[in-house]
Amino acid sequence: MKKTVLFFLSLLLIFSFCPAVHAEQSNEGEQYPCTFAYDFTGEIPDVVAHFGLNELMMVEISPTATDGYVTFTATGDDPYFKFGDAQAPRGKGTDLAYAVIKYRTTAKIGKGEFFTNRSGGAHWGDAGTHVDWSYKTDGEWHAVVVDCTSAWGKAANETLYAFRFDPLASGAAAGDSIDVAFIRFYASEDDARAFAATVDPSLKPKVTTYKIDFVVDGKIIYSTTYTDDGAPFFEPGVPEIPGKSGAWEPYSLDKGGDLTVHAVYTDVWTEPELPAIETA
Repeated sequence: MKKTVLFFLSLLLIFSFCPAVHAEQSNEGEQYPCTFAYDFTGEIPDVVAHFGLNELMMVEISPTATDGYVTFTATGDDPYFKFGDAQAPRGKGTDLAYAVIKYRTTAKIGKGEFFTNRSGGAHWGDAGTHVDWSYKTDGEWHAVVVDCTSAWGKAANETLYAFRFDPLASGAAAGDSIDVAFIRFYASEDDARAFAATVDPSLKPKVTTYKIDFVVDGKIIYSTTYTDDGAPFFEPGVPEIPGKSGAWEPYSLDKGGDLTVHAVYTDVWTEPELPAIETA
């Protein structure tokens, strides 16, 4: 009986501090506004939370508010944290199609998980309620983009009414820990990846540069470069040749690679000048 009371007191203690654990984004002035977020930059109580009948399914939550993150430490082999139903992500499943997590860990398991209950009737453990992802385990801060489209991310007519975050996946060792600053959800993969790249520069797409030569009558008249990220570049005008009309031959940058673009000229027909007619 005492264990049961302590268990519910622990839950009450956690969720009474939920404004610090969970914060929706105002998105005001943000370049990549998210649809929903869990913000762990605020202080929450030091507590060990037990969920389920198996006491090995536990995680210790240690606040470090001044540093802007929370540390989750496994005390068993399946650590997880269930947000209260009132703190489940609100909005359509399609609004929650991608998540960005800022984290730091050295845990060998190198993996995290989400589980959810869906308003359409699926409960965690059912198809379409679970996604997982991999971490970098070098102990440095990183961001990971989690693709939820294989689960609820395409469910335009459903919402999530319960949500579970496994900061480290099943198979973790007791004592393994991970620091988490936030979890942000996006409807757009492009926005999620663009925001993640602002958090973790290693996620910025690599840009490849190619050479492009503009050639007239077998001679290069201008050389420049273009990149596969679509950045603009200067295209010279076609040199004029009397009696001819010139244009650069059609070319495409879609396939990448160095290019040689030739000038193509066509004769311009001009009406011959007629001799003047003498009048008496």
